[in-house]
Amino acid sequence: MEFRLLGLFEVEDDHGPVRIAPGHESALLALLLVHRGNALAADRIVEELWPEGAPETATKSVQVYVSRLRKALGAVRIETTPAGYRIRLEPGELDVERFEHLAEGGETDEALGLWRGEVFADFRYAPFAAAEARRLEELRDELLLGRVDERLARGETPIGELEATITREPLWERPRGQLMRALYLAGRQADALELYRKTRELLSDELGVEPGPELQRLERAILNHDPALGPAPPPSALAARRGRILLSVGGVLVVGAAAGLVAVLLSRDNGSGRSSAAAAGQGEVVALDAATGSVRERIAAGRTPSAIAVGDGVVWVVDADARTVLRLSESLHVLDAFSTGATPTDVAVGARSIWVASGRPLARAQFAGPVATAVARLDPTTGNGRSNIPLPARGGAVSNLVDNHVAVEHGAVWAVAPDFGVVRIDAATGRITARSHAVRAAAVAAGPGGVWVLSDGGAVVRLDPRTARTVARANLPASSVGSIAVGKSAAWVTSPADGTLWRISAGSRPTVGAVALSRGISDLAVAAGSVWVANPLAGTVEKVEIGSARVERTIHLGSIPRSIALDGDTLFVAAVTDPRASTIEVAGVHPFPASTCDPVVAGSGGADLLIVSDLPLQGGVNVTTTQMAKAVEYVLRRRQFRAGRFRVAYQSCDDSVAQTGLFDESKCAANARAYAANRDVVAVIGTFNSPCAVDALPELNRAQGGPLAMISPSNSFVGLTRAGPGIDPSLPAALYPTGRRNFLRVSPTDDLQGAALALLARDRHRRRVYVLDDGEGYGVLMATGFETAARRLGLTVVGHSTWDPGSAGYTALADRIARSNVQAVFVGGLLDTNAAAVVRDLRDRLERSVDLLAPDGLTPLGLLVQQGGSGALGTYVSLGGAVTERLPAPGARFVEHFARAHGGAEVEPSTVYAAQATEVVLAAIARSNGSRSSVLERLFRTHVRDGLLGTFAFDANGDTTESPITILRVSRGGGKNTVLSVEGGVVERVARPSARLVAP
Repeated sequence: MEFRLLGLFEVEDDHGPVRIAPGHESALLALLLVHRGNALAADRIVEELWPEGAPETATKSVQVYVSRLRKALGAVRIETTPAGYRIRLEPGELDVERFEHLAEGGETDEALGLWRGEVFADFRYAPFAAAEARRLEELRDELLLGRVDERLARGETPIGELEATITREPLWERPRGQLMRALYLAGRQADALELYRKTRELLSDELGVEPGPELQRLERAILNHDPALGPAPPPSALAARRGRILLSVGGVLVVGAAAGLVAVLLSRDNGSGRSSAAAAGQGEVVALDAATGSVRERIAAGRTPSAIAVGDGVVWVVDADARTVLRLSESLHVLDAFSTGATPTDVAVGARSIWVASGRPLARAQFAGPVATAVARLDPTTGNGRSNIPLPARGGAVSNLVDNHVAVEHGAVWAVAPDFGVVRIDAATGRITARSHAVRAAAVAAGPGGVWVLSDGGAVVRLDPRTARTVARANLPASSVGSIAVGKSAAWVTSPADGTLWRISAGSRPTVGAVALSRGISDLAVAAGSVWVANPLAGTVEKVEIGSARVERTIHLGSIPRSIALDGDTLFVAAVTDPRASTIEVAGVHPFPASTCDPVVAGSGGADLLIVSDLPLQGGVNVTTTQMAKAVEYVLRRRQFRAGRFRVAYQSCDDSVAQTGLFDESKCAANARAYAANRDVVAVIGTFNSPCAVDALPELNRAQGGPLAMISPSNSFVGLTRAGPGIDPSLPAALYPTGRRNFLRVSPTDDLQGAALALLARDRHRRRVYVLDDGEGYGVLMATGFETAARRLGLTVVGHSTWDPGSAGYTALADRIARSNVQAVFVGGLLDTNAAAVVRDLRDRLERSVDLLAPDGLTPLGLLVQQGGSGALGTYVSLGGAVTERLPAPGARFVEHFARAHGGAEVEPSTVYAAQATEVVLAAIARSNGSRSSVLERLFRTHVRDGLLGTFAFDANGDTTESPITILRVSRGGGKNTVLSVEGGVVERVARPSARLVAP
């Protein structure tokens, strides 16, 4: 007789399969097999089979199951002993024992051949099987990786096999190192280094540790092309091969972008005015004649150059995504490229040194990517580190604003610290000699006109260059601020949202002037008589004449300028090329480059149409968004990549950069332009972040062939679809220049969270409420929604205050609120802006009967309790959408099947919303004629019955008619610290508030 646990549970004798009834009967047999050789008492069996509580008849049921098993297997197979029941096995009857015997004997292939699928597939979630399943999976993985080592030694590259292992075991370093080596051997050095960067981020986020010594040595070996790794094929040959080969796996085409891969960081111009690497979707540095605007030189430079500085005849470029700093001559000849050991975020030149700000993710920075925590001093000739100056932090707020946050002037280095302060570093000693918290600093600049600091709220201050005391201050009436630069007699600030260039005079009483440019302006540089301004959204650099305040010249780069620097008569621009689709057709469609998107996935017969997802796949949210992308692919695979008569291909694309670990506005717009220009694309699933949608939607709306549809699983900003309190009055009309809507979402809007919490306060008879916000866009919108709904529900809003995210404590604020005799307090903000400290101090001063209410910015709940202490327990936290345990039956089945297909992974609610968005897109394509216009029309006619999220439709604005808001009560600490995790909370209710509660 044979018993098989390495896959679906099977029992077979000489006559064929033996039927064992599913449920508790088969589970009892599996339990006895797990504990083979040992007897199990009846009460132990009851506990194992009914872990959540046994019925009164459980012991009798066990006796019945044993009797049935004896009839099926033979009377002597299950013995009754004084200690309990025990199963008798002959050698070789259990596939688990045969597997272990073969593994010990070195018969790897035969041992692995016994696996028919997932171990304990029928009992995956039974507690009695968990430990044994884990042990067997680890033994199998050791065998697999041992076989991989042998294949790598022969020069083979089992990339797909290793990617599957990493999906199952994301924190295991060994297969990640093997995959890095395999990618390198395949000629994909950049991808190998990118995998190391993502591994480092993952280990830091999940475990708070750096990669082990072996991975660190491997990264250095790959950077140095160590011959010990083995020969890598030439990139040009690989690119040509990838343009032709379609790899079929299980009937699915996995196709590399036809643009190919570039295995070197830098390459020369190909004579066409564009470097070959840049054409493949990489970064570039462009040298412009400052007088004429003509291009002097152009060279490919890394993947995503994000900051540039010039001095002493050398150009320094930060490539944050590759975690490298590039050193070029001013004639753009390659001098060096080296790794900093961390994520570089900014660079400045001065005091006979190079100053590189570098960062790492912080556990308390929920949404932030790398936070600049230190400034390294490098030798300008060798690039060797001379010293490392840690940047101070205080309180719970964390700044990850990394544009223009290091400047050098007159022997001093100025840097924005993680706590939004500014520090002065003596360039000779490396000591911090002065600090300023005059404003909540977003950027710092230094020049002939002094040292200036820009706050994210629009305040600008000039500091004493020795003491850092404020000597002048001005406030800009700007809706947003970007970068700051200093000239001889003024500081200049860009406002990306409205396209205004601000001039602040350098006198003791500064005057403010404005120059109207175009939306999207960001970095800038000041020269005698002119200001140069980069516009990533428009792909331009503009020269503004100071005297006349007019645009003297506009230069169209054909790429996305991210940072600019002036040196004499030359303007240096660090730029990224637009992710345009390949001209080579692959699997029937034209794919986007590997620098932005994963390979195309399609059915074995190719595709007629292409859909893309646009999500931030780097930084603190990548665990969530990667699972969302997998959900899109999972739905397509289950539909066999078909939508009616159309065959559909899919690409997962990234809208983030490693410098911040967040979505990037210019990348969002550039991706959208690329999707719009590729007529194969009929729908975009995304974005994850609402500001990214603000940048992408106008580009998609102007797409050829009619507006290109975007359907989002998670965008919750009200202004994307309708007006509301605190919303820019130009929205949403500005997002749809053609006048036709092309955006839909399956998730509720932010203001409904406030409405749901106001309803909770009313139902709990909390009539007197106080409203708090952090002064940031998200917090203000949430607080406004709550206050609007509260007043309409007849609640009394006793007061509304804004807390300072840079403060170390809020006892005075809490005391003031306590004296107002309130019954509930709404805390609108983020953990990143110190909301947990607000909750802590409120709870210390308020009676326990006073409710604390908060939106999902205070998730993950485990981090809220970690930062806010026991006072955070009992807080009511809303979550836009439904948690997985409250999904309707179709959604619950999806969660079960998706988890099983992905190794038992915990499924996040956002994943279900991504799957629902995909189902909606495929249904619309199936009912369309295949054109963009037809797909969009069918999307707005969608009516889902019994979908993953229930029954819903879309209104004329593109909002879903099904808008559940889950309200949780924080019950304990611990749990996961991944973004939006609600582990540690219990569901209080699921509300469905009317939009009328928050409408203007």
